[in-house]
Amino acid sequence: MILHVPFTYFPDPAGGTEIYLASLVEGLGQAGVPVAVAAPSEAANAQAYRHANTPVYRYPGAPALTRPQVWARQDPTSVASFASLVRQLKPKCVHFHGVTAAISDRHAAFLAQSGIPWLLTYHTPTVSCLRGSMMRMGQFECDGEMIERRCAACSLHSLGLPNWLAKTVANLPKSLSQLGAQAPGAMATVLGSRLRTSLFQQSASLMLKGAERVIAVCDWVYKVVERNGVDASKIVLSRQGLSHDTPVRPRHARAAGRTQLIFLGRADPVKGTATLLRALKLKPELDLDLDLYLVVQDASAETHFTHLRAITDGDARVRWHINQPRASVLAQLPLASAVLIPSQWMETGPLTVLEAQAAGVPVLGSDLGGIAELVRDGVDGWLVPAENTDAWAQALERLVQDPDQLAQMRLRVPKPRLSAAVVGDHLELYASLGLLDARAQASAPF
Repeated sequence: MILHVPFTYFPDPAGGTEIYLASLVEGLGQAGVPVAVAAPSEAANAQAYRHANTPVYRYPGAPALTRPQVWARQDPTSVASFASLVRQLKPKCVHFHGVTAAISDRHAAFLAQSGIPWLLTYHTPTVSCLRGSMMRMGQFECDGEMIERRCAACSLHSLGLPNWLAKTVANLPKSLSQLGAQAPGAMATVLGSRLRTSLFQQSASLMLKGAERVIAVCDWVYKVVERNGVDASKIVLSRQGLSHDTPVRPRHARAAGRTQLIFLGRADPVKGTATLLRALKLKPELDLDLDLYLVVQDASAETHFTHLRAITDGDARVRWHINQPRASVLAQLPLASAVLIPSQWMETGPLTVLEAQAAGVPVLGSDLGGIAELVRDGVDGWLVPAENTDAWAQALERLVQDPDQLAQMRLRVPKPRLSAAVVGDHLELYASLGLLDARAQASAPF
């Protein structure tokens, strides 16, 4: 059995990683591969249930972590409960889908001691980027190489320090950083930045280099993993794909009418929703409707949602939809003039692009990461500088004022990659590692 371990899982509010994984494990199960999902839980006790025919196990962690544990991404309570689960299930392999305190190098160390190999799929920049966005100083794409002083400065900048001060503090001797880590409150995060960065990067490096294989879901991730010392022979490029139940629409022109725009994604600053809403505010005269389908997963997401509502200030063009069933959201996509993806970080997909392509709808997205790998600017969508509110405002204006070009783009939207191809990649990978039984071997596409 192969045990897949994501950050969270259904029925909790799900993002792209969980949707991707649900489709993957279903496909693997249909191919005869015994699979299960194990995910951290905030509940005090272990839980077991089934989701879409897949066994799911939730293992508890500590209700609170110390500062060193947070910095090093180590939750000893979750390590113990994870170890107990692994002893019970006896998987052939563990496939991690994230790196957090509850999915850490300590969990991987237990597997190594037990002789169980592990794989790691790199889904988001948070695997190896302390800032979390892979945007250096929040301004441009980073090469992703983990360099302690540089990354410490970038992390401090994300906390609000000006560039010069962030770089000065990041260059303090390591001994002073260790002393600074003992300071009270937020001061420790600032003065101890080099220690914090060192612990974070040690965790990321152990997970990346210790994995039997690292699965990169787009080109830029492949390059980042390789730059951080993982041999190319251990990196597998397998792009994301849409689940089989996502309807792929025939290509057709949209009926003329009021411009209908859709945003879907997590309520998180990195998704760029605030930039989009500020751009819309600059163009009060535009005759359009904007439907925002937000996934609100936790308290910080609730706070950000409140912030977003304040930006719109009662704008009647904006409609909010929170934690809606995925099927009902996908049903709305073909009706849209365009799907908006204003991400402020390096997306690894995102699945939203593929969902838009399946619906035959052009994408207006940030010129970053996976979005720029999937959208052909001026052909089947438009790419916009991520943080440039004026540029987004102009792009929205162009959408409304040039419906003919939008209609032509709609006809050129490509069909997306499907999850069957992702499943095929994994069957081939698992077979190469000797993890498949005879039935699954017969299903593998090679």
